[in-house]
Amino acid sequence: TGSDWCHWCFKLSDEVFSQDEFKEYAAENLILVKVDFPRSIPQSNETKAYNQSLAQKFGVRGFPTIIIINSQGNPVAKTGYQAGGAGNYINHIKSYLGS
Repeated sequence: TGSDWCHWCFKLSDEVFSQDEFKEYAAENLILVKVDFPRSIPQSNETKAYNQSLAQKFGVRGFPTIIIINSQGNPVAKTGYQAGGAGNYINHIKSYLGS
């Protein structure tokens, strides 16, 4: 995410990640990892390098990028912002996980 500059990241956070419906689903079904690429918020060089290595590993080219990884640790999808709120986003994630 670009937590301090990315318009679509703000929308995804406001419309999905901050909603109780998504928080409850995530708590029971997901392990969330947030990798941030801010422009104005300081980060250590170590954090920047680690985040960049993850972006390169998963082919991140824009923000927000959501990588969905199955229970075996394999990436199954790369997605981003989807309109429709928390319920729609939960269904979007489920469609990739077969649940």
